[in-house]
Amino acid sequence: MKKFNLLMAGLLVAGAANAQVIWEGNESLDHDIEISYNGWGNVQPGDKLVCTFDNLTGDTHQVTLVAKDMDSNWTWTEFVAWEDFEGTTFTYTFTDEVYKTSDYTVLEMLQGRGFFAVKGKGANLVKVEIEGGSAPVEPGEEIVIWNKESDLSTDTEIPYDWAGVEYGDKIVVNFTQVSNDESNPTQITMAAKDMDANWTWTEFVAWQNVSGNTYTYTLKDMVYETSDYTVLEMLKGRGFFCIKGKNGKYDKVSIVKGSQSGVSAAELDENAPAEYFNIQGMRVAEPQRGGLYIVRKGTKATKVIF
Repeated sequence: MKKFNLLMAGLLVAGAANAQVIWEGNESLDHDIEISYNGWGNVQPGDKLVCTFDNLTGDTHQVTLVAKDMDSNWTWTEFVAWEDFEGTTFTYTFTDEVYKTSDYTVLEMLQGRGFFAVKGKGANLVKVEIEGGSAPVEPGEEIVIWNKESDLSTDTEIPYDWAGVEYGDKIVVNFTQVSNDESNPTQITMAAKDMDANWTWTEFVAWQNVSGNTYTYTLKDMVYETSDYTVLEMLKGRGFFCIKGKNGKYDKVSIVKGSQSGVSAAELDENAPAEYFNIQGMRVAEPQRGGLYIVRKGTKATKVIF
């Protein structure tokens, strides 16, 4: 198999403090190069996206960086538009400012969608890095992925890139208002988009009663009953889920890290069975020679040509 490109969450680069290589290859800028990464949740405003180039030709060298907006149309948004660069690198610094044509920051788009594209002219892209990404969250710690008061009577889409989330971790919803009427209790539903071709809505929590001020769902390594995928596979593949229900309000949704009982993520990845997907994200039982596929083992995924 020929390695095509690598999706990684934590490869430290010697000589560069807190730098993570998220893509390596040798692709011409004259076509869109899609860069997927499952670690956007660890990236913060002030961190830098660094592109390295080779095979520079001509007098003009330009780069464009494009993300999918978080609107319902997944609108392509050029957050860097045909910028000239000198030398062999271009650096973009993430900010906490809402992008001018969107209701979201660029980092929120990347965290919600999980990928962006690079194109331009006059060079080949050979490496993309994140400089300054924060350290992974330790077991037992909390990652807040939604922090806004919301009413259960309205479907609320919760975007997140699910970087580093594993089986045994918990989705915790914090409520500010619940019903005390046992005959008309507060209830919650959580729904994800399946990985099938129709993006079928899948209610993995269906009208469950809420007691107290929190509701907790534990992510399990079990294929969902109406799907070929686990709930976590759906969340990682689609990048969002929805919360709805009745008779309640909530103001925070968090991921609470579980424990791997002393087993390292590297050991889990090494021992995990290989899973194959096409570029559209559909599971493939038997990859065909010459085809381009995504091969996943545990939390690591690699694009390969068989």
